[in-house]
Amino acid sequence: MHILYHLTVLPPKMPECDAVVQEVEALQHHFGGEICYLNPNQRLPLHLPRVFFGIHKLEQMRCQETSLQLHHVFNPDPFPFPILRALRRPIVYSLTGGVDKRKMNVPFFASLAAVTVADERSLKYLGSLGLDNVILVHPGINTNRFTCSHLSLGSEIRLMVGSAPGSQAQFRTKGVDALLSAAQRFHRLRLVFLWRGVLADEMERRVSRMNLDDQVKILNRKVDVNKVLTGVHASVALATNPAIIRPYPHSLIESLAAGKPVIVSRCIPMADYVERTGCGKIVENIDPTSILAAVESLVDEYDSLQKAARGVGQKEFAQQKMIASYQRVYKRVLEQATGGIEGKMFNNLINWQDFCFLANSLRTGSIRRVLKRLIQRKESAVKSSWKRVELPPPYLWSIPSVQRRVNRLITGDSDNDYITYVSQTYLSPLQPLHGISLGCGTGHKELSWVNHCRYARLDAYDVSAPRIEYAHAQARTAGHEEIHYHVGDVYQIDWPKSHYDVVFGDQSLHHFTPLETLLLQARRALKPTGYLVVSEFIGPTRFQWTDRQLEVINGVLTILPHRYRQSWKDGRIKSQVYRPSRLRMMLNDPSEAVESARIVPLIERHFEIVERRDYGCTILHMLFDEIAGNFLDDEGQEKDGEARRLLNLCFQIEDTLLELGDIQSDFALLICKPLTL
Repeated sequence: MHILYHLTVLPPKMPECDAVVQEVEALQHHFGGEICYLNPNQRLPLHLPRVFFGIHKLEQMRCQETSLQLHHVFNPDPFPFPILRALRRPIVYSLTGGVDKRKMNVPFFASLAAVTVADERSLKYLGSLGLDNVILVHPGINTNRFTCSHLSLGSEIRLMVGSAPGSQAQFRTKGVDALLSAAQRFHRLRLVFLWRGVLADEMERRVSRMNLDDQVKILNRKVDVNKVLTGVHASVALATNPAIIRPYPHSLIESLAAGKPVIVSRCIPMADYVERTGCGKIVENIDPTSILAAVESLVDEYDSLQKAARGVGQKEFAQQKMIASYQRVYKRVLEQATGGIEGKMFNNLINWQDFCFLANSLRTGSIRRVLKRLIQRKESAVKSSWKRVELPPPYLWSIPSVQRRVNRLITGDSDNDYITYVSQTYLSPLQPLHGISLGCGTGHKELSWVNHCRYARLDAYDVSAPRIEYAHAQARTAGHEEIHYHVGDVYQIDWPKSHYDVVFGDQSLHHFTPLETLLLQARRALKPTGYLVVSEFIGPTRFQWTDRQLEVINGVLTILPHRYRQSWKDGRIKSQVYRPSRLRMMLNDPSEAVESARIVPLIERHFEIVERRDYGCTILHMLFDEIAGNFLDDEGQEKDGEARRLLNLCFQIEDTLLELGDIQSDFALLICKPLTL
């Protein structure tokens, strides 16, 4: 494989100490290729802005492209370098810094073959912008260089600081000044700074001016980091903005590889991982008081934190794991470029499965229905998709143990569902309630809600007249006159201001667009004390499943015996789950998952999420599609011990991958309060 690796920084003074350079050199060694520095400012008398980066090497790169397979760009922030538009080979763009919520050129990044990010926050944010070519790749280091050593807690607390400032301003924004002030207050604190040759004199002046020469050590040279780590208790990385530091700071990864816990500020994405695995402490604010509070907490829990660090460092961030992740990225990109069977056409507007579907439609005589859908108006197509009222064939939520698992993940009790939990915890003090339900379908959820709390009135809307007629009949039979079902478009109804105690979006928000308009209406219609209650699919928009999801789902399918994989549709053995084309999604139901990846970011813009409970189903959702009935008997219960063991195996695989952060939850319960208008 021949890859041209592009770095947008100046060649570092100490490349062996630069995290990005180390990663690129590891990839170059494994895959082959060359490194190209796009920044022309090393030898220029005037500083050229980034729009000119790489132009001086365009002719050289064009010549290299005759033997290249792809370009791989490494840059801290999502900047659309114009030179990249002139390149002919596929481009992988790796964002090496944290992604703050700045404006970015979405069409530019959508045009790239792939964009990689190192952390889940960036993945979710870019996904919320509609980018479906973003791939999570955790950083990796040569963990074999590190040995776990124990340093007993004594009279001194020693911390290694590895993320040195690159400018005067970063003494503040990277927490250096706050760390020095903390050392002034707490004389037992010792700091070891790994420096990179920039502003070393300024750092020495600050240390001297604050009389900290005995407490602070500056290592402005190449050092054996493993040896440094043997002499410290933990490592620390701080920042006021995620864009100025790597999402997983290299020094913290090295610390974990050596079995030493870490201290990290909340705004750095690695804080989520640290909190989830218990391998360190979080600093909420960059000030001496907050830092010392984190140090004190680290000392109190040091043994358990060190044990957690040893449990994750060597395996989670191994260089081989990072290389394997990039190998999957390169494989996907090259298959797209060469028209491989997994390749996308027109950003997956259509794919090869559509031709198979068309051929099958011709064979079965259903082509007329397909053509009708092609010319049908969007509103009519949506109504047509949701006109049925009869129960569907058994699917994921039909499996009792799946229901119990979801209950446990949300409420902590397998026998207590989320409707009971939300009603008792949040809604009962607001009785009698005024509520509204968006996209109510056949109305069974509304019947459950009114059975748990007293409602003065619950309005429920859906665009499907047959479903509303059915829901109305069921409510009348049950004697619930407080439920008022309406056929209507929620964008067209009159929303009274500050009127409702609760707005329900129960597996319906992922069908609405423009979603932000609807959320604004709900925000205005809620009382200040009211709640938006959302139990929802928050996964990839238009079901554009991630490569990792498909890899795991299809792997698990191969484990299941054939008798559990027979499709209820046509009796075939289900052997693979694919990423549907956008055209196919729009033909089946134009409203399906239309803005699903933006649900959480848009809610966060207009509401305070007071409680969030993820309940996974990232793997289970599509794994059990069409085959769930094989696990059930005629009474809808799990067939036998064999079926239950297979189900538990599937649950364990998903739970483990969710816990490790390898996949993200596709479903969540959100309890939200409206922000003040």
